Amino acid sequence: MIQFMKIENGRTAPIIRCDVCSKRIEDAGLALAMWKTKEGKLLEDGKVHFCHKACHEKLDEADPVVWSSSELTDYLRRLVHNTKVRIAEDVGAKLLDELV
Repeated sequence: MIQFMKIENGRTAPIIRCDVCSKRIEDAGLALAMWKTKEGKLLEDGKVHFCHKACHEKLDEADPVVWSSSELTDYLRRLVHNTKVRIAEDVGAKLLDELV
C-alpha cells in the first residue's frame, strides 16, 4: 500500500509498504506490483498490491487466483509516464534527495 510515514529526519514522506509483511519497501528492484486477472480481465477494478519479491508466494497462497505482475521499478516508470510527470535529471535528483 502507498502511505505517508515519518522518516528518520522527522519529515513526512510517501512510502510503499508490502501488502504481505507490512514492512516498508526500500528497494523497488526487490519488489513487485501485482494485480488479479481472470481470463484476460482485470479483477478488483485493477487494484494493485505491492509486495517484496520474497513475499509474493505468500500472496499467491493467500488468494490462489491468476496474478499478473510487474517489477516495481517498471510499474513506477509507467505510472510516471502515464501521468505525464516531467522530471529533469538535475532538478529531479535534487528534489528526490530532499524528499527521501
